[in-house]
Amino acid sequence: MEGDQGEIFLQVLSGTEKVYVDGRLLSRGENFDYVMDYNRAEIRFTPNMLITENTRIIVEYEFTSQNYLRSLYATESTFTKGRFSADFNIYNEQDSKNQTGTIELDSLDINAFEESGDNATTRQGIFIPSDNDFTGLVRYRLVNGILIHAPGETENVVSARFSFVGEGNGDYIIDTETGTNGRVYRYEPGGAFSSDIQLIAPEKKQLITAGIQYAAGDSTQIGIEAAMSQLDLNRFSDVDNDDNLGLAFQATISDTRKLNRRAKDSLPNSSWFLNTTATLELRQQDFNPLNPYRPTEFIRNWNLTKLTETSDQLL
Repeated sequence: MEGDQGEIFLQVLSGTEKVYVDGRLLSRGENFDYVMDYNRAEIRFTPNMLITENTRIIVEYEFTSQNYLRSLYATESTFTKGRFSADFNIYNEQDSKNQTGTIELDSLDINAFEESGDNATTRQGIFIPSDNDFTGLVRYRLVNGILIHAPGETENVVSARFSFVGEGNGDYIIDTETGTNGRVYRYEPGGAFSSDIQLIAPEKKQLITAGIQYAAGDSTQIGIEAAMSQLDLNRFSDVDNDDNLGLAFQATISDTRKLNRRAKDSLPNSSWFLNTTATLELRQQDFNPLNPYRPTEFIRNWNLTKLTETSDQLL
């Protein structure tokens, strides 16, 4: 499981997951549909759920990382008078540029962030320790850009930090045959590790929404909502900021009427209703909602092939 910036070590927030099977939202618990192991990010279905090769499973969840100190605030206001109501909401979540958590940044890292914009940022993992003190470090020789394990050598040696980039995406593997204290990596094209360290930039997410609702009658409701989002993938850089802002608009008319309520032969407690809904949605390409807001089977029902939004949408 990876984060949106390629993070490997994530913490799934307890209680944030939503598990859908064939479009139906499941309930968590030993006596219900599934059990969630948050330490292993693993879902185990109970005997109440029959899972086959044709079952469609969709899981939505929220996660957090500890790279930066993160702040969050949200506010909601609602006004109601008669048949009219209005609401206004603000959400802000951002990482601190000055206070980091599990990572340490130097001036070279910050300069790399400033120049990279929204692109992935890496730094070289090869280094020479201060005072040539290799205590607790694995020694390598650098030959034509390739790191070769050099135990016991003291001249022209370096050390390195490696990062996991996925099978087939790296140039090094873990050498399990070397009996040395510490983890040793061996050069092998197509390995799962790289000597380049991926840097995670601090982000900022903001969402502002405003909506009005009007009851046109006992059975008809009219609603209009507008939203503006801002997603900055790199707070250190002003590059690529032209795609941070996005707008969305939605208008809905719904009508619910009881069938045959005027017919002489209709039952007094009839539960037959006709629900009619018309929705107009305009969404810019750069609009980023906090969570998925469409039905889980939306892509399948409308025979869409891409989950990633690549253009403005009018539905």
